Amino acid sequence: MSQQQQAPQNDVEHHLYNLGRYLRDLATWTWLSIFFFWLIFPLVFLIKRKIQFLIEMDKLNRKIKDYDLERAFLFQIIGLIVTVVAFFVGWVFLIISYDALEKWGKRYANEHPSNNMVQFVSGMRTTKMGLIFSPIVIGLFIVPVGMKRAGNALMVIFGGQTYSIQNGKENTTASSSSSEIELFRQEVTGYRPKFCLSCGNPVEEDLKFCKNCGTPL
Repeated sequence: MSQQQQAPQNDVEHHLYNLGRYLRDLATWTWLSIFFFWLIFPLVFLIKRKIQFLIEMDKLNRKIKDYDLERAFLFQIIGLIVTVVAFFVGWVFLIISYDALEKWGKRYANEHPSNNMVQFVSGMRTTKMGLIFSPIVIGLFIVPVGMKRAGNALMVIFGGQTYSIQNGKENTTASSSSSEIELFRQEVTGYRPKFCLSCGNPVEEDLKFCKNCGTPL
């Protein structure tokens, strides 16, 4: 493969690795958001105060009958409705998005069985289920777990590292399933080696199987 052909393939791997890295970062920031805005400063108190504010504004408006107060109350209600609708639409779209990522991973996991890709699929499924159950709060604690699991899997496949927790610390070690990872990398990026990864026999770029040992290329 020429350097011109290999460059786009390397770019794709780089983007997929970054996708995993950013998923891990999203998991961290989601945990922080939950900690600050649900445990320390629960949003329910903010919502409660907002409702009390609107009720008092309505009562005041009924007493005074002022034009500007009427406009203020009307736009407060409109703003609240738009915010709720936008939040709901965004929530639905996020669920659809993670469902599509799960199907993407499942398709390649079925074609090229890999423990790492199974972990990615599991992570996307966990994230999706966490979003579905987020209205009852407990789902919010599930979302970052799925994100981190999926992010780790992509970083293993396209970064050549395995992440593990030992003594409360995260360690990196060389991946043990390099052949499976390489097969999956080829499928995703479109890269085909000039030599069989199993027996080292030279192969043509348009072949799908090695003529010598039959290994998928």
